[in-house]
Amino acid sequence: MSDLDDRGEVSVVSPAAVRGAGVPAWAGEVRCVAVDYGGVLDLPVQPDDGASTPGLGYEGFLAANLGADARRLDARRSDSSPVDPAAAEAVRALVRNGLAVLVASNTLPDRLCDRRLDQAGIRGLLLAVIQSHVIGVRKPDPEFFATIAEVADAAPRHCCYVGNRIETDIVPALAAGMRAVLIAGPADRGALEEQVPTRVPVLGHLRELPALLGRRPRGER
Repeated sequence: MSDLDDRGEVSVVSPAAVRGAGVPAWAGEVRCVAVDYGGVLDLPVQPDDGASTPGLGYEGFLAANLGADARRLDARRSDSSPVDPAAAEAVRALVRNGLAVLVASNTLPDRLCDRRLDQAGIRGLLLAVIQSHVIGVRKPDPEFFATIAEVADAAPRHCCYVGNRIETDIVPALAAGMRAVLIAGPADRGALEEQVPTRVPVLGHLRELPALLGRRPRGER
């Protein structure tokens, strides 16, 4: 069931209220975790001034900065930003806890993330890697999220999408009947305060997700 109100609109709650509520009631129902790449798995981008952009990976940085600076940065990069080692460890922990994990992300031509996942040592742990440039459909298209459930061979309510953007990650995941978790660093959280859908946990980093979702009994997936 998606988190829509009686008018068919997504209701909102402050991140502080969500974080204070503890483990969500649906956490134990999740069997598959689909993780975005940019802004969730990858290291923060380093713009020309040397300052990192918290909570915003390479693809996310380009999406938020579609001007000349983004094009210059794009020209210098040959593939996706590297995987954050702490995020890679979170993926390992999720798998150890009995959850199926896949990566599902909008990708740019020549920015596919398979090589980075191999380098991080987690590609072999993943159920699948769903990349928009390969499948021909991008978030927030409902077909993108339907593909996740199909690949996971799971009902949408047993899937949890983890992203860093409300409109392209969280809202369409909920509309598809999935659970959702928002990754938002301290610099982003204030701006998102009035937009976060009800019952969507807000985490500062993917490393917090294994504790949120917990461990599955052996043989249960």
